[in-house]
Amino acid sequence: MRRLSAHRGWGSAAYYVAVGVVAIILGVWVLGLAGHITSTPIAYADDGVAASAGVKGIAENGQPYTNPSLGAPGEADFRDFPNADAAFVAIVWVLSRFTGDYVTVLNLFALLTYPLIAIAAAWSLRKLKVTASIAAVCALLYALLPFHQSRVTFHLFLSAYFVAPLVVALVADVILRAPDEPMPGRKLLGLPLWAWGVVLLLGTCGIYYAYFGLALIVLGATMAAYRDRSRHALLLALTIIAGVAVLLAVQMAPSYAYWSSEGRNNTGDRREPVEADFFGLRLTQLVYPMDGHRIERFAAAKQFLHDSLEMISPNMAFIAYDSSLGIIGVLGLLMLGFWALSAPFRAPPGGRFGTPGTLALVGVGSFLLGTVGGVGSLIAFLAFPQIRAYDRITVFVAFASIAAVAWVADSLLGQHDQEAGGTRRIPAAIVLGLLLVVGLLDQTNPAMLAPDYTEIGALFDSDAKFVASIEAEVEPGALVFQLPYVTYPEGPAPEGTGVYDPLRLYLHSSDIHWSAGAFLGREAATWQAETADLETDDLLGALAEKGFDGLTIDRRGYGDGGRRLEADLTAALGDPTPIESPDGRYVFYALAE
Repeated sequence: MRRLSAHRGWGSAAYYVAVGVVAIILGVWVLGLAGHITSTPIAYADDGVAASAGVKGIAENGQPYTNPSLGAPGEADFRDFPNADAAFVAIVWVLSRFTGDYVTVLNLFALLTYPLIAIAAAWSLRKLKVTASIAAVCALLYALLPFHQSRVTFHLFLSAYFVAPLVVALVADVILRAPDEPMPGRKLLGLPLWAWGVVLLLGTCGIYYAYFGLALIVLGATMAAYRDRSRHALLLALTIIAGVAVLLAVQMAPSYAYWSSEGRNNTGDRREPVEADFFGLRLTQLVYPMDGHRIERFAAAKQFLHDSLEMISPNMAFIAYDSSLGIIGVLGLLMLGFWALSAPFRAPPGGRFGTPGTLALVGVGSFLLGTVGGVGSLIAFLAFPQIRAYDRITVFVAFASIAAVAWVADSLLGQHDQEAGGTRRIPAAIVLGLLLVVGLLDQTNPAMLAPDYTEIGALFDSDAKFVASIEAEVEPGALVFQLPYVTYPEGPAPEGTGVYDPLRLYLHSSDIHWSAGAFLGREAATWQAETADLETDDLLGALAEKGFDGLTIDRRGYGDGGRRLEADLTAALGDPTPIESPDGRYVFYALAE
């Protein structure tokens, strides 16, 4: 298997199209999306509801900052929770130009994450001088990390981690390049044009990936400066940091403008330093199998880890659920550790800052930043607790680990074929096929991770019929108050409800202004919380004063199923005829005559 230039042969556009097409097929398979793309959302619970509401809001309003259909009697304003998701918002916006159905947009975005990640990983592996066929196989395995499969229905934008491998390519091919080694291609401010593309994505693909990526760039530049006794790499790193900082500032400008007029409010997104340890990365998370592994003993071992963590605290029951690297990734992680530890005695293969050395730097550096009690925890306690979920650095560790396996496989197969005079490609193809099959079976379990579309569909259809009945009852633009009151964002959720369940009804409406989504700490949310605690007569008076046309009750939010509240409303409203959802969970009372 001969090595090919990143821009010739397999490195052509057809190569990346082929990788993307295979990734789409695998994405449809692991998500079980066949037959559901336009009918049933991949997520309809917990944070998945918030993601769905965000997608619908962008599709309807063209921007992610405000939503006039939420936050009644005011308007939902999310500028208190600044983000750096412009690339993802752009994808949602483009998709929504072709269809007004948020379900289709949501599902297509989820599906697109698979080819985007696979193509970015294949391109980055080619930059790391990995042979095209091995790069394709390992890129597909990287796109099918358990992290991806779990996050795509939980944290939609975090599942689109295609910028991570691009950052590694940037560190390897730009930051760690020797000052006297020419950099091919056109440059701008010392960086090749493709590097500026990575900077653009790094600054618009979420604050977490921007933070982790810049940390690795700074680490690489520091090592290069030490190696070369030169400031060249540090200057390049400063250029990248400046570019990302400008992009972040532009995206957060609406929040700062809002704060300048309305005052700063961090009630909803306040973080404590200890959360960096609680949500930190653990070595056990990386090396243990995925939840519900196909092999029963592996699944039992992972369950034992969950049970052990829960003994420390019941709140840790959900820790360590999606950072598994799989067998191939674990092998790569062991290689990274060996290369890093043996470096003082003997440089890794390919030279101290060849591909193995670079991958060791990225993988070990990522782990030290993200691990419990690591550098990230120090940063959180000393200065910056806003970054708390350091386990999300898994995608950087995983790429370095899988790339290490790719490099070793490439070296072994390349050397083998060279010795055989290029006549033994069939054994190499068999090895690659086995690598792909073993990796896929080890890293995926559609029966465990694919959404339960039957259950989701039943809930979705019931809610849709309920909201349609309400819209037939009230005038367009009607204000509807939702009980029980649930703080936004991040709950806590009362009784048997989900933290973002109040947003579910909005997903089915086009003409109703719901109370859900008022940001904690602002006037509308404070009014809602106080109003929800009033006695029934006072509650109805307060709602009438603000012009509300009706209220809904989520019966699961009350220990008695809402019976007492409904009895009081029936008495106060004079024996009304409420609208009940088909599944009996929700009930609506009209307030306007």
